[in-house]
Amino acid sequence: APRAPPEGRLLRRFYTADLWCIARHVAELLAAVVLLGARCACGELPVAYFAPVAIAALSPIVQLLLWYPVSSCLKEAALFLAFLFCAPPLALLEIGRLVWRHRFRLVNPLDGPVHVILSLVASVLCLACRSRWPVTMLFAGHSVILVLGLLERACIRKLVWRPGHAWWCALLIAVEA
Repeated sequence: APRAPPEGRLLRRFYTADLWCIARHVAELLAAVVLLGARCACGELPVAYFAPVAIAALSPIVQLLLWYPVSSCLKEAALFLAFLFCAPPLALLEIGRLVWRHRFRLVNPLDGPVHVILSLVASVLCLACRSRWPVTMLFAGHSVILVLGLLERACIRKLVWRPGHAWWCALLIAVEA
């Protein structure tokens, strides 16, 4: 049963019975704490700026500990940590299964997934390399191939190009890179 709204006029402004709304706010708070905590740990953010956010993040935790038994909270925390530990290997396994299932689409230059992968590689190169030279060379080489493909499409029309949403994804990811 949902809780009754608080009596105070000020507290009633912050009350919502929508659990999805509360969950979204808690997830946003967690993301802010993790991102700012990482910046603080790297020395990019002074501790004095991170301290109010960390204290604000303790508020929902204290409230949960008051509402629920500590054993239930510890069980949920253990399940969450197990999820964090298992998620990356399971994600890699699922990606491997998808790659194996669609391996012929991943090597066909007339289909969009190859270009999505190329755009993702360019994004990783942008993040990993200080110089923009590797990404520039990658995009220059890819642009030559795309111009040849456009010429073939406009003049010769012998190759069968596969339509699909992957082309738009490749374009959007490349613009981000």
